[in-house]
Amino acid sequence: MTKKEELKLMEGQLEYAVKWNDTPNIKKWLYYIERIDEVEEEDD
Repeated sequence: MTKKEELKLMEGQLEYAVKWNDTPNIKKWLYYIERIDEVEEEDD
């Protein structure tokens, strides 16, 4: 799975958490999405 695919999956999970107002999961997915962005920048 590529980073882009992972990001898309995580954003889907985040949207689902927001829809159900699931705060702990919202924070978790936001954290993971930020981490993936940081990792991608390091690759360049």
